[in-house]
Amino acid sequence: MESMPAATPPVTVGVDTHLETHVAAVVDQAGRLLGTKGFPASTCGYVALVTWAERFRRWSASALKAPGPTGPGWPASPAPAASKSSSQPL
Repeated sequence: MESMPAATPPVTVGVDTHLETHVAAVVDQAGRLLGTKGFPASTCGYVALVTWAERFRRWSASALKAPGPTGPGWPASPAPAASKSSSQPL
């Protein structure tokens, strides 16, 4: 009888927003840094950020750091794909 594969633990994605670029970081449940990357502050940059982050595993949470106005087109609240758990496998 085959056993089920172990579930992949979720990760947390954080984004530090700036006027021209945003920097994303992905950490696992133990707080280990899995990756960081900068993206343009544009619609294409946001899509690239989410696509990049989904490669790391299913998201358990996301966070934005935006103390003031940020790049053009940044949503007033987190984008739906970034604010909800993603079920994308690794």
